[in-house]
Amino acid sequence: MENFYQKILKRQVSPKTETLWYSIGSSVYAASSVFLLLFVTRFLGTFEAGVFSIGWAVCQLMLTIGYFGSRNYQVADIHDNFSFSYYFKSKAVTISAMLIGTFIYGSILGFDQYKMTIAFLLTALMICETFADVFAGFLQKQNRLDISGKSYLGRVFSYDCLFLILLLVTENLQLSLIGAIFVSLCWVFLFDYQFVRRLDKTTTKKVAPKRISQLLMYSFPIFLSAFLTNFIMNTPKNAIEVLLNEDFQTVYNILFMPSAIIALFTSFVFVPMYTHISKAWHDRRYQEFVQIVKKIVLLVIGLTIVVVIGGLFIGVPVLSIIYGVDISGYRLEFAILLVAGGINSLTYLLVYLLTVFNSQRLLLFIYSLVAILAALGGNYLVLHFQLLGASLLYLASCISLVLLLIISVTKIYRQEKNNQSTIV
Repeated sequence: MENFYQKILKRQVSPKTETLWYSIGSSVYAASSVFLLLFVTRFLGTFEAGVFSIGWAVCQLMLTIGYFGSRNYQVADIHDNFSFSYYFKSKAVTISAMLIGTFIYGSILGFDQYKMTIAFLLTALMICETFADVFAGFLQKQNRLDISGKSYLGRVFSYDCLFLILLLVTENLQLSLIGAIFVSLCWVFLFDYQFVRRLDKTTTKKVAPKRISQLLMYSFPIFLSAFLTNFIMNTPKNAIEVLLNEDFQTVYNILFMPSAIIALFTSFVFVPMYTHISKAWHDRRYQEFVQIVKKIVLLVIGLTIVVVIGGLFIGVPVLSIIYGVDISGYRLEFAILLVAGGINSLTYLLVYLLTVFNSQRLLLFIYSLVAILAALGGNYLVLHFQLLGASLLYLASCISLVLLLIISVTKIYRQEKNNQSTIV
């Protein structure tokens, strides 16, 4: 077994191959939620699918607590102010918080015991994603992001298949999730962790609690922006949970999934470019910095246009056939959500740019403002316009976020460039 790990680590990988594998693995992970919802809808019906959907919304919110924004800081930490052991062991704190948070959030939404159990199991499944993310951050700095990509591909495919098999055999959502959790945890330990511990000997060393606290404080603004982003995304779902029923929840999530995939997929496409962005900025290669950012923005715009056009022509009928739920009356809502997904994907890039600028604190104000506005208007829109109101709420929130972030990034960039010109 040792030869297996060493053989892969010694293999020379080009930057293009590294990026390709990570993009493939990330795409499979991004699509996984679609397949899981599909399995549940097809085999257990719209009520169970509605329970799964709101549980998934909760676990994605809790996942931001697990991540705690440390990936952005980890990759941008080119001088290794914190050793990998601090990033790794800080997850003991964040994972505990995300599990506790599930019960708190579920109680606020008034979950019954069954919904709470499903939400907790889905959050437990996200523990693996938390570890996979910190391992991927380390491997990215070693220029071996291809290993993480292959791991995502194998792990997600494995637990999706087991989930499907158990769902077919037992028709029990809880047992199916427990099986998926077991496979995912085993994979992360036997694959990702084994590579990292062979490249870094600090994983088992003791760490100073004070330094972990410092790391969490540095990452806190990034975490809070991600948490509030998901909270904003969940606001329509929360309003549906309180005001409507599980059938509406299922339909909204079928409509919403493609837009979420756009945002998630493009965010993973950005990740391999983060190191280049950070180095270009710190080396004051402003022209190269701007070119990389422009390339990413054009990629997002192009992808969004293609997806929206394709979605309008074939998206609704295809989704109706695949999920076995008639959504033909929701074409407008579907188009609105697709556009919102493309706009929202830009927030991942803009948040990272503020991290590179060391201006994370601005995120607290921006995201808090938009979250408050979304929470205040959410129930009114959903109560009076149902799914159209939920779609418009999401679109308005995404537009507000991106505009505020663009204004902040542009202002800081110009100030920095002008300051450097003055010094020269």
